[in-house]
Amino acid sequence: MALFPFYNYHCDNCEKTLSSHPKEAKINFDFVWGSTAIGIGKGQAEELLSAIDMPTPSPKFYRKLENDVGRVWEMQFQSKMKKAADEEKKLAIEAGDIEEGIPFIIVIVDGGWAKHYRT
Repeated sequence: MALFPFYNYHCDNCEKTLSSHPKEAKINFDFVWGSTAIGIGKGQAEELLSAIDMPTPSPKFYRKLENDVGRVWEMQFQSKMKKAADEEKKLAIEAGDIEEGIPFIIVIVDGGWAKHYRT
């Protein structure tokens, strides 16, 4: 099951497959995206949907959508990091921050150390 179930119909004679509600299927992806973005997992997402009497995606389908969301996020993160790195490189070159032909940037951290507490 999914938020808007859609079905595939396959014709053995012509070997064509038709899908019902192809545009509504995006809502399943968007639902998993939102669930992941706010930090809830499948269990909490199921509770949310059950409170409004909505069907929930199957575990296999939900996992597939989580993987799809992860791939999109990874591509976007890589793109943003590349753009930021290119900008930092440009600024370093403009500032003359080059050592042995390689532009560099200065990174300042607070020197903090993660603490682990046991209760």
